[in-house]
Amino acid sequence: AHKVKKTITESTKTEKGVKVGAFSVEKNDEDRYDIIDSRSDSVLFEDIQLYESVCCIANYLNEGKPINSPEITNIIKLNDSFERNYTVAIKHSYQVAKRAVNEGRMDIAQARFSQAKDSASHAKRKISHLYEDIIL
Repeated sequence: AHKVKKTITESTKTEKGVKVGAFSVEKNDEDRYDIIDSRSDSVLFEDIQLYESVCCIANYLNEGKPINSPEITNIIKLNDSFERNYTVAIKHSYQVAKRAVNEGRMDIAQARFSQAKDSASHAKRKISHLYEDIIL
């Protein structure tokens, strides 16, 4: 854990993002994040919405963990759950609820919105806790 904390404090701001050890976290054109291996200039992960997720992944990679390690796989699964539920909550259910003329359909859409929002929040809290464990 000390090595990870040291790596984070040694991160360097770059033109496109932040270099953390041997990896770069860069914001792409869609305001999402990519992780690039600075040694080979290859993209390892792309289009990740949460900054906390990419920081955790970059630090696990700097620890020498492989891309398919349980730690990185867990972050990817949590991030996927967040993104999927966030998208459902914001882009689908809420819009349906606003447009629904039928009160019954509106109630169902609002319930789906609330459920997706809660699931997204739960996934983000888990990622945030992992992020805090790494940087604190």
